[in-house]
Amino acid sequence: MPDTDRLYALSSAYNNPWWPNDPGPGLLINDAVVAMRWYLTNEREENLAVTGHVSHDDGTTWQPLLPSELLADAERAVERAAVTSGDEPRRTAALLRDALIAEAADWLDHRLRYVQPDDPFPYPPATPTLLSWQRGGQIWALALGKVPPEEVLTHLMASFTSRDSTCV
Repeated sequence: MPDTDRLYALSSAYNNPWWPNDPGPGLLINDAVVAMRWYLTNEREENLAVTGHVSHDDGTTWQPLLPSELLADAERAVERAAVTSGDEPRRTAALLRDALIAEAADWLDHRLRYVQPDDPFPYPPATPTLLSWQRGGQIWALALGKVPPEEVLTHLMASFTSRDSTCV
């Protein structure tokens, strides 16, 4: 699917006191959708700080890449694939869009139900409080530059609905 000359380099470092600045997993790819999904998956891991860079000249020079820019690149890549002629590219684009939405909803869910490591009750709440929703939205806006898309919120609410119905 990649039809871009942009090369994405994502790296991570452990930021806990026992492994300060030890390198974590990394990714070098020219596919914005895969790069964004990798970011959303790894950035929510405990004690990992993720950074990104982008190159327009096959890795000769690199510029810092904000997560909001990576998300915009991924959304544009999915949109381009969705308007490509043929059923196969459109099906692939729909699957990638759904996967990106699911990853984004999981990322936001982690922020909504985050529990401090030293919390005496270290279990995430089944349903987030209003304050948690506000915090999650603020973190999304700070990291990704806009409010969460309706599709992400719909996916997230559906996951809470299905959890509540299985707990009854």
